[in-house]
Amino acid sequence: MSFKLIVFQGPSASGKSTLQALLDIPKVVTWTSRAPREGEVNGVDYHFVTKEIMCEMFEEGNMLEMTKYQGNYYGTSILSINEIMIGQQMKSVVMDANGVKILKERFHDKILVIGVTADKEQCRLRLLSRDTDDKEVTRRLASYEEEMSTLSQCDIVIYNTEENREKAKRMINYIKRGLVEDNELL
Repeated sequence: MSFKLIVFQGPSASGKSTLQALLDIPKVVTWTSRAPREGEVNGVDYHFVTKEIMCEMFEEGNMLEMTKYQGNYYGTSILSINEIMIGQQMKSVVMDANGVKILKERFHDKILVIGVTADKEQCRLRLLSRDTDDKEVTRRLASYEEEMSTLSQCDIVIYNTEENREKAKRMINYIKRGLVEDNELL
């Protein structure tokens, strides 16, 4: 059976989005109630909506999963996932452990979950390099240990440390090559 969805999971600033971009598979545009960061585009980076709209979508059953993180909601619409499962093109998404659990329950062998991790200090330095203030860094790393403990549900775990960066890139290239050889959905 071919994979339809490649899911990246891991702690904040571990490099999930960076490795997702290297995989070069179209990404699922998820939803958030947070304000766009500089350079982010609505409908490309996220669907940016209010907290009220996110809650309404969830209550109406239009969200596969929704998580409150750092005071904002993040979620994935059921419609986008169902379109992937019946479609012809593989997609990728960054998701937290709760979302991954739901996906695995519903689509277990149609998804490949790639855990991404780096040590806490490297994640802290990455956040600081993005001009994240100290209070926000502390808040984002507060769940680091919990997020690390959920990596056991991943099919593959990539250690994306500074020392291991080239190996992590090679691993993504090997995965991509395997997906292309195994699957004409790319």
